[in-house]
Amino acid sequence: MYLKTCKQKFKKMKKTVLFFTLLLWCAGFLSAQNSDLYMPREIRDAYANGTRSFSGEAGKNYFQNHADYQIQVSLDPKTGLVEGSETIVYQNNSPDSLRIITFRFLQNFYKKNATRDFPIDPRDLNDGVKIKSLTVGTKVFDLEKSVFKQFRTNLHTRLETPLPPNSSLKVKVSWSFTMPKYNRVRYGYYNEKAYFVAFWYPQIAVYDDVTAWDGLEFTGQTEFYNDFNNYDVQISVPKNYLVWATGVLQNPKQVLAPKIYKRYMKSRTSDEIWHIVDSLDLKYGELIHSGTESWHFKAKSVSDFAFATSKTYLWDASSVVVDKKTGRRTAVSAAYDPKSADFYEVAEIARQSLDILSNTEIGVPFPYPQMTVFNGGGGMEYPMIVNDGAAGSRSGTVYVTSHEIAHNYIPFYVGTNEKKYAWMDEGFVTFFSNNIQYELEPSQNRFVNYMKTFSREAGKESELPLMIPSNFTHGTAYRKHAYLRPAVAVYFLRDYLGNKLFSKALREYVIRWKQKHPTPYDLFFTFNQVTGKNLNWFWKSWFFESGYPDLAIETVTQTSDNVSVVVKKHGNIPVPVHLTIYFADGSKKEFREKMDIWNDSDSFIMQQAFDKKVVKVELGDKLIPDSDSSDNVFKLLD
Repeated sequence: MYLKTCKQKFKKMKKTVLFFTLLLWCAGFLSAQNSDLYMPREIRDAYANGTRSFSGEAGKNYFQNHADYQIQVSLDPKTGLVEGSETIVYQNNSPDSLRIITFRFLQNFYKKNATRDFPIDPRDLNDGVKIKSLTVGTKVFDLEKSVFKQFRTNLHTRLETPLPPNSSLKVKVSWSFTMPKYNRVRYGYYNEKAYFVAFWYPQIAVYDDVTAWDGLEFTGQTEFYNDFNNYDVQISVPKNYLVWATGVLQNPKQVLAPKIYKRYMKSRTSDEIWHIVDSLDLKYGELIHSGTESWHFKAKSVSDFAFATSKTYLWDASSVVVDKKTGRRTAVSAAYDPKSADFYEVAEIARQSLDILSNTEIGVPFPYPQMTVFNGGGGMEYPMIVNDGAAGSRSGTVYVTSHEIAHNYIPFYVGTNEKKYAWMDEGFVTFFSNNIQYELEPSQNRFVNYMKTFSREAGKESELPLMIPSNFTHGTAYRKHAYLRPAVAVYFLRDYLGNKLFSKALREYVIRWKQKHPTPYDLFFTFNQVTGKNLNWFWKSWFFESGYPDLAIETVTQTSDNVSVVVKKHGNIPVPVHLTIYFADGSKKEFREKMDIWNDSDSFIMQQAFDKKVVKVELGDKLIPDSDSSDNVFKLLD
């Protein structure tokens, strides 16, 4: 609405002076409507510097660095030893000359002196990543210096010559480490012949317009914040081990046995589920082409790379049209232990999830050519491949499959900073996957449990405002902060805006910030601008403030003419009003008001004429949280 108003006024003004006067007015109008949201100084500086704008779009001075990774890696399944070497070409697109480069060696999470958010099995503790060589530019580093023995997951290296803007730097590094066998946090050894390998290669941290280098250590709880990079990866494993990974396999004919290759190729253009590797193949067949040495994968503009391998897993595959305008397909695979009964359906669930995400739930075609669901443990996402454990129910299988796949939109397409604002991906993705699970398996509505849990936990000491960075939360507080409260908030945002307007704003946010790094303010301002509504009252209460939802029936009076119900808002978190009127004849009638009725007052009065006697009024329903429901029922005396 705001920009539409501006454009209409532009058409009426021909003179240059008036044009720029109006341009300033429009910018000021957008700034003013968003200025009442508290903004940390470093984020405010980004808006002042023009890297971000109050319309919710990237600013004219927005920048993003990136890198090209060429990696050769081998895995010994018997020992879990990973050995690799890589060449990184890092491009500095920032306006700054970089004096240091920050590297991440994430496997140092298992280093004996590392800081961790939770205890791990001591049998997995080790001496960390062994750096065999490191060359940055022309400088070969002396690995005997103490800095290379004492660092944890971040390694800061000073450059001999600062890296100027619009220039690149070549890095060469070789390393090795041992995969965890007992703890398996997000990855690891799942049986003697199945591994999921992640957080495994030296990578360059993000340098952005808000905090410069991302210096937050990886301590186990918060997850991703990566640039969008290109990967060219050669993976060596023993004979007859299959490999699935981020990206597209470049040499399928060379690595797959002929009959396996034939099925693989047919599956990539088919809506049917193809059993690429079945139980008979595992028992009698050759899975791999003789003489195979390595699997070659390439991935463009993705934020990370992971891979998995097994010689005992079944492999189902298919594909799905994710862009109906162009007919573009995404290939879908499920690789799983034959003992995981629920995984026999996972390839089809993945297909359906991609279809729903692409065409209705988000409405943006799935951005990647490949999606693999690997049967490891828990539930963890990586670009184009996810690591899921077996679930105890079909609803659980649908939920975890759709949830981890949906992460390929956020944070792997919309590059949010999970280290600071985990709710920006986990909250939205929980919302998406709850909807998908209920559509594909309606035996459980997870939002009912979410509302009940939020009613119980909201406003407690461990339930913190969402704008407190995630790295300051721990344990159960993190779960509430990253998943519970934001998913409920998004649920009520859609409830208020309606499906059509909510979807319009969501799609625009995804399109604006695809392969970029939005802050929460970019999300808030995009929704404000696209919907034409100043939603700051909603953002403030649900995202910036501590508090809880609590509505109460204060009084109910009935006269010969009408019934008057007075509802009070005791809590500071706005929620809709749902009233059920019960009559003496056993019938009932329901009324609902959206949550914006609380914008101007803490009282709401419903007046309605009825031609029959009211005996009871009940406030709320199972999909509206209320932290104190003891005052939600009012019975009228005879």
